[in-house]
Amino acid sequence: MSEITIPFSISEIIVAPEPTGRLRLSDDIQQTLSSIMGYDGQSRRPLRCSLSGSLDIRSSPVQTIVVLTADSAGWSWAGDNIETSEVLVRNRTGQAGVVYVAVDADAAAANSFVLSPGESIQIAVNNLSRLHLLISSDTEKADLIYTR
Repeated sequence: MSEITIPFSISEIIVAPEPTGRLRLSDDIQQTLSSIMGYDGQSRRPLRCSLSGSLDIRSSPVQTIVVLTADSAGWSWAGDNIETSEVLVRNRTGQAGVVYVAVDADAAAANSFVLSPGESIQIAVNNLSRLHLLISSDTEKADLIYTR
């Protein structure tokens, strides 16, 4: 029987009472846990399936919606330190300027994905701080929706 030496929590799996000390896992429990868990490179996540048994693939629930408004031409924005799973960025319809989207670097024309008016992009990032935007025109807006 194996012991868990470093405990980890999974918010979607509620265990009551809360375990303390080292947990002992039998082989059948280890097999069950490994079959219902996925790993995204940062954390373990439970897998879900439909009643028919097929994997349930969908986005996480929306955490919040943010409207960014440029207060000058060439206005830049960097995300706060907030854990996320996916981010959708949209340049609003009817605007004249573009929105530059970059990950892990300041957004600029040379290194960014360009969103023309009405276009959007969905990106999987584990922290909002990795996202950087540049809105090219004064007073124009970009919409940001992120999940966790």
